[in-house]
Amino acid sequence: MSESDGVGGQVSNSLGLYIASEVAGAEQDYQNVRNRATNLMATSAGLVALITGLLAIAVQRANSSVPIVVRFTVAIALGSFVVSAAHALLINRPQTVLGSDEADLEQWVNDEWDRPSWEQDVAAMQATYLTSLRLANVTNSARLRWSIICQIVGIAFTSVSAVVLLVSAGHAA
Repeated sequence: MSESDGVGGQVSNSLGLYIASEVAGAEQDYQNVRNRATNLMATSAGLVALITGLLAIAVQRANSSVPIVVRFTVAIALGSFVVSAAHALLINRPQTVLGSDEADLEQWVNDEWDRPSWEQDVAAMQATYLTSLRLANVTNSARLRWSIICQIVGIAFTSVSAVVLLVSAGHAA
């Protein structure tokens, strides 16, 4: 058999190896995005706790009220962290990724292991799986982008809130 016929030759083996390597990369990307989303959820939770503590201290000061600018910036910051965490949670929800059915694989191994075009069938299954992984990665990457944007907005407004509180505390003293 020649290499160009793709049956047991170098061409089909190379294509199968290439598809397998693409699947491995897509699986790694999928997990990396999910890990980053988990880190963003933890960051959001920590920053919300920090803001809540900052507000508790500001409100408990005798004879002081929280300036309207601080109320506004804190509301935006808290909302941004909540949206960021929501996107991160959506990334980590169970998703449909098309894989191989175990029963079908077992049946194919029993019935068709020696079939000449078996490598092509395996490559086709992996290509289907790769397509679904990449679609999930595109969706998750967009959510991760929004989560990061919301983190940036939340951090910016938290910083503005802290500066305004410091300035207002300096004028009250």
